[in-house]
Amino acid sequence: MEEELQTEEQAQPHTSCPPLWSCQTDASWINKDERAGLGFVVMNAGNPMLYGARELTRATSSLHAEAEGLIWAMQEVLKTRNRSIQFELDCEQLVKLIQSEEDWPSMAAEIDESKLCCWHFWKYPSFIFQDL
Repeated sequence: MEEELQTEEQAQPHTSCPPLWSCQTDASWINKDERAGLGFVVMNAGNPMLYGARELTRATSSLHAEAEGLIWAMQEVLKTRNRSIQFELDCEQLVKLIQSEEDWPSMAAEIDESKLCCWHFWKYPSFIFQDL
């Protein structure tokens, strides 16, 4: 009987549940002015809970703008005392930079700051590329 129970348990697929809290971030960059628009929305089980939008007056590239938007969103999430969240970005290159140990000197300050923010969460937050 005990063996049958183990077999039934093993036969059931194990699925990982996505976190209830997620934060989608995005940035829009204008090359000629080196200005950017930043935005984020924090969702709990698909319901918007917090959002923000602002202008960044100095961004040297779209990648820098995306990183600044993520850092700002992380800082705002931390103010809410939420310590478990998944961040969704539409910038695959930034996700790869954060998740790897690849050295990218022009982005070092932004990557270091985003990783520093990560240490304030209970569990290192996940970052996924999402075609938003």
